[in-house]
Amino acid sequence: MPIDYYKFFSIVLEPNPEYPTRGVQKTFDTWRRYIHFTSAVMDMDFESMLGPATFLPGVHCENVRRWMASKYTLKMNFNGEESVLCHLHVANDFQSNIDVYLPGNTQSAVEFYCEETCRIHLNGKILIP
Repeated sequence: MPIDYYKFFSIVLEPNPEYPTRGVQKTFDTWRRYIHFTSAVMDMDFESMLGPATFLPGVHCENVRRWMASKYTLKMNFNGEESVLCHLHVANDFQSNIDVYLPGNTQSAVEFYCEETCRIHLNGKILIP
């Protein structure tokens, strides 16, 4: 009976100025079919979200309210098909145990991205049969 091995990895999705509508983006090639994310942790750029400090009544409070209501959707693009992996927001900036199965048996590029300007740390393991 063959033994399965796991390769552990850690990638950081950072803001990408070339794709302003996608915010952050990372692509890597894989031959493996099964990816397990042990964690997805959001690290937001608070300064860009809240805007510059201002003393106008209500403006800063409105920025904070907008920031608190923001939801970040972590997505994956594989062979032209988009999948939602998880939703992260201020009250839930950590998601664990996300399993992804990639169909097929050829080398493919997997793209991970989020549509906002935040930084997301992905930790996980890839099954190596």
